[in-house]
Amino acid sequence: MISRENRVVITGGPGTGKTSLLEAIKAPDRHVMVDTAREIIRARHAKGLSSRPDPEQFGWDMLKADIHNYRLVDALTGTAFFDRSILDTLCYLDELSELGGDVRDSCLESYPYQRKVFILPPWQEIYTTDNERDQSFQECLEVDRAVRAWYEALDYELVEIPRVAINARVQFLMGQL
Repeated sequence: MISRENRVVITGGPGTGKTSLLEAIKAPDRHVMVDTAREIIRARHAKGLSSRPDPEQFGWDMLKADIHNYRLVDALTGTAFFDRSILDTLCYLDELSELGGDVRDSCLESYPYQRKVFILPPWQEIYTTDNERDQSFQECLEVDRAVRAWYEALDYELVEIPRVAINARVQFLMGQL
């Protein structure tokens, strides 16, 4: 079973390079858990639906998928890297005023992560949109602000990944673990 210390969160706003970084660190003993928002959007597109349901439903769908991903790694060994986490989704639900203290507290107790959380800062030079990412760069800045405040309020240590080439980002991340 992968311990709390081996459940590593990579977070940040959309388009900051999280997915690219996670692709670059894949190895037999490193498990990468995908961004559930992207998976939900992909599945909706495959059914001919709009990208997202209403924001509240989207948040609850993400939380359910995040909890599923968290539990998937229970049977694995090594390190699990999460492209965002349950904590990010709790932040999203809190921003929508959908999150009650009982749900928050239950999730925080039941699904712990390593206290050191890696955040990729907004980087306009690499920012692009695609079929699943339709937010503007301004929205990226807003997500960054909210996520930073949320993790800090939960007493997680944010470690900012520098805006450098992907191989240097990988070296920085692995050196911090």
